[in-house]
Amino acid sequence: MREKGAWSIASCVLAFAILTGAPLSFGENSDELNQSKVIGVVPLTKADMTQNFFRKIDRLVPDLKKIPPERIVKLECRYAGLPEREQDLLVAYLIAGRVEKYLREHHKINLDFWIAAHIEKQTRETTSVLTFSVFPEDVRNLDKLPLAPLKASTE
Repeated sequence: MREKGAWSIASCVLAFAILTGAPLSFGENSDELNQSKVIGVVPLTKADMTQNFFRKIDRLVPDLKKIPPERIVKLECRYAGLPEREQDLLVAYLIAGRVEKYLREHHKINLDFWIAAHIEKQTRETTSVLTFSVFPEDVRNLDKLPLAPLKASTE
């Protein structure tokens, strides 16, 4: 049986890296985190938590139901905002969280969702999107991967 504390630490490190874009080195297995399979991208606007938005989410449900329960699904909200505004990051996180709750309660989907939020500098071309992707099976074994220490920069 795996120790709960070890998994929690690995999860926290990964979540921090996803949210901040911090570089992590997982030795030879670093490509595993970058090889997730995208199963859907749903565009959204700031006022898009409407019935129309959830209809777009509903279209992904058949694909989500095909995913084995031992796999991890990443819900990443790429939100057009200002990177220095904490409120914009919070909005992105809340959108992904609402979608996770909707899928669990409305569609009874019981997958292991990892929520990620990313702020894109707001420009005319930038659009906010919610991306659904499935991590490779080996991601469950992150607690067994050696973390290579990052070299401190000398300034």
